[in-house]
Amino acid sequence: MKMLGVFGKYADVDLSTGKISNYEIPEDWHTKHMGGRGIAARILIKELVPKIDPLSEHNILVFAAGPFQGLNMAGGGRFLVMGKSPKTWTINDSFCGGRFGHILGRSGFDGLIVRGKAEEPVYILIDDGKVFIHSAKDLWGLNPKEVEEYLGKRQGELSVACIGKAGENMVMAACIMVDHTRAVGRPGYGAVMGSKNLKAIAVRGTQNKQIADEEKLKSLRPSFAKGILQGVWEKRLAEYGTAEGVENLHQLGILPTKNFATGMFIDFEQITGERLVKSGLLVDRDTCPGCPVRCKRVVKGSFNGEKFEPTWGGPEYETIGAVGSFCLNGDLAAICLLNQKCNQYGLDTISTGVLIAYLMEATEKGLLRGEDAIRWGDARTMVKLVDRIAHRQGIGEWVARGAEYLASRVGDSSFMMAIKGQEIPMHEPRGKLSLAVYYAMTPRGGQHMEGTHDPNPPNPELRLGENERLSWNDKARITGTYLNLRSFANSLVLCAFTASLAGDSYQFPAVREMVKAVTGLTIDVEEMLRIGERNYGLLRFFAEKEGYSRRDDDLPKRFKQRLPESGFYIDDAILQKTIDEYYRIFGYGIYGPTNERLRELGLEDLIS
Repeated sequence: MKMLGVFGKYADVDLSTGKISNYEIPEDWHTKHMGGRGIAARILIKELVPKIDPLSEHNILVFAAGPFQGLNMAGGGRFLVMGKSPKTWTINDSFCGGRFGHILGRSGFDGLIVRGKAEEPVYILIDDGKVFIHSAKDLWGLNPKEVEEYLGKRQGELSVACIGKAGENMVMAACIMVDHTRAVGRPGYGAVMGSKNLKAIAVRGTQNKQIADEEKLKSLRPSFAKGILQGVWEKRLAEYGTAEGVENLHQLGILPTKNFATGMFIDFEQITGERLVKSGLLVDRDTCPGCPVRCKRVVKGSFNGEKFEPTWGGPEYETIGAVGSFCLNGDLAAICLLNQKCNQYGLDTISTGVLIAYLMEATEKGLLRGEDAIRWGDARTMVKLVDRIAHRQGIGEWVARGAEYLASRVGDSSFMMAIKGQEIPMHEPRGKLSLAVYYAMTPRGGQHMEGTHDPNPPNPELRLGENERLSWNDKARITGTYLNLRSFANSLVLCAFTASLAGDSYQFPAVREMVKAVTGLTIDVEEMLRIGERNYGLLRFFAEKEGYSRRDDDLPKRFKQRLPESGFYIDDAILQKTIDEYYRIFGYGIYGPTNERLRELGLEDLIS
C-alpha cells in the first residue's frame, strides 16, 4: 500500500559539483521506516562511504522531516539532522523545533541531502519545490540573527538553519541554529556544515501533502493538543518551562552538580523554573507551530554590564543545568547571558557546560594554572571562556577540538563526563537506572532524548509493569521497549514533550490514529514498536560497520561511585549483565542486529 503524508523525494545537493537533483525514496522505505530517522539512516547507509573523516568533504548531512511536518500538529513542528558525527564517529541524529521543520514539510520535499564541499561559502535555498545554491561570502562571520535578517531582506519570509562563528571555526561543540533560538545540538553538525563551507539552509514552502483522511485529521488534531495539556507535567512545563523539575531533582539527590561529583546544589533555588518566572527576567514564552504548550522561555536583562535580549530566547533546563549547577553557578542572569552567547556563536550549551566543568575540576586538581585556570562558579570567566572557545583562542583551542582531545592535553580523562566522545547531558543515571543502561549502550553517545527516564506507572498497552527507578528488575526489557517507542516517535519526528512515554501523558493510541489519518496506514502496538526497533537498529548496524562492538558499552567510572548525599551508584556487574540481557532479548550480535534479527525486522536487504 502506498503511504501518504509524504512528497516521496529529497532534494539532493552536491556542493563540490553544484549539481542539484531529486532523490526518490523507495516506497517500501516509507512503509517500513515511516519517515524522519529511518529514512535518513537508510540514505546514509546506502550513500555514505565507510570509515570517512566526518569533517571531510565525503561526509553527508541529511535534513529530514516526517509525515506529521507541515500539518500544524502539536509536536509536529520538528525536524532532524543526521550524518557522521565528528564526536562519535558514526551516524548520529539531532532533533530541533521552531518553524524550519513545519515549513520543510510544505516545501515539496521530505528532506535535504547535502554532499561535498563548496570552494567558497554558500547557502542553500529551498523555495517551494525548487532548490538553489547561492554565495554566502557576505554571510560568513555573521551571527544567526544577522544571517536571518540578511536573507529575509534578500529572499523574503523564510526559516533559516545556519551556523555561527563556532561552526565556521569547526569547533566540535558547534551546533546548527534554527530561527536563531533553537539548536540542532549535540553531535557537532555545526562543525560539519563549517567543513563544507555551508553557512545556511533557508526554506520556504506553501505546498500541501496528500493526506489520507483530511476530515478525520481535523478532528484529531485539536483533541490531541487538548490531551497534551491534561497532563500534570505538561501544565507545569507550560508555566515554568523545562526547568520546572530542578527542585525535585535536587530533593531526590540527582541534580547534576559539580561535574556529576554530587547530586545536590546549595543554590538550587536560584535556578529553578519558578525562580525564572519570579525574577523578572522572564518576559515572554514561545512555542513551535501548532503546539499549545509554549515551553520556550524568553528573557531580558543583563549580567556584568552585558545585556541579554528577548530576541535570543532564553535558557531551558539543559542549559540551566549545564552552565548552572554543573559548574556551581547559581547566578540566573549569568546563565541567561551564557545561553545568549552560545546561541550567537552557535554552540551547544550542554557540551559547552560539560567542558567548562571539566576545566573547573582540572583547576581544582591543580592541572590548570594561570590564565587557563577557572574556579567553580566563576560566571564572569565562564562568559569570557565561551568567547575563547568560539574563536579557538588560548585554551579555547583545546576545548574546540572536543572532549577526548581536551582530556589528553590536560592529562587526566578520569573526570571527563562523556560517552563515546559526546558530552553527557543533565540527567543523573545513578538515580534512573534505565537511563544508565541506555547511556552505556547507545551509539549516539551522551544523549538523553531516547530510552526512558524511568516513568513508574505500569503501561498496560506495552505490557510493562511497575518501573522503579532504583530497581534493576526487568530493566533490559523495560529500557528496550521504551527505547523502541521513542525511536518510533523520532521517526515521525514528534516532539518528546507531546509524546510522553507513560502516565497521564501517554497518548500513543491517539498518535497511531493520526498516523492512519495522515498516511492511510494502520499501525498497531506491535508494529509501532517494530518500526521504532527497526530504525534504532539502523544506527547500531552502521556503528558496527564503523568498528563499534559490545566492548564499547560502558559508563564513566564516576557513575560507579556513590553519590555523597544519596549513596546511589551503578553496580558495574549488574549493568553489564543487564546490557547482555538486552542484546539477547532484542537480537544484537557484535553491536548491530544479528542477521536473523535483520530478517525478522524486514531488513534482509542489508545482509551482506
